[in-house]
Amino acid sequence: MKNTILVILVICNLCMIYLVCTQRNSETEINTTLLKTLANDNVSLVKYDSERTIDFGTTIRNSDGDVVCISDIVNDGRKLIVRYSELNCKSCVDSILYYTEQFGKRIGRDKIQVWAKFTSLSNYLLMKRIIDHDIDLYDASNFSFGVDSLNVPYLFILNNDMTISNIFIPHKEFPQLNEWYFSTIKERLL
Repeated sequence: MKNTILVILVICNLCMIYLVCTQRNSETEINTTLLKTLANDNVSLVKYDSERTIDFGTTIRNSDGDVVCISDIVNDGRKLIVRYSELNCKSCVDSILYYTEQFGKRIGRDKIQVWAKFTSLSNYLLMKRIIDHDIDLYDASNFSFGVDSLNVPYLFILNNDMTISNIFIPHKEFPQLNEWYFSTIKERLL
């Protein structure tokens, strides 16, 4: 009798282990499929707007309030630009700023800039105090780009010839996708 109960318990445990393993595999397949879909969406976005060129005379404001030409900013090499508006989802902005700051530690914060759109000077000054002081923050309220209409934060590389490439819309729910993007662009920024 005891042996029969022991055999039944072992069989039940094996069935539970099997069910847990198959459920994990299906969740992994779903996550992998979802990540591939999101990556494809971003690749489509890059293809759609990868030929965009910024006019050499375009200006933005630096953290001191001075007007600077964007072309002067890229004189020392390509820059990763984090673009957002104060009206974007706050947790989305916080998430991408966190990942960008971590990435900046690996490649050098001088290769990263934050271009934000603010409705008031006080909001800009508040963000200036919050953001990592080694990353340049610019008030780019007068800068407009097609992706802005999506009302989400995004990233792109600004090349020396003032072309925009590697546009990416991060997803806070999928940090693996953000890591994939940063590993993809690392070579281009070094």
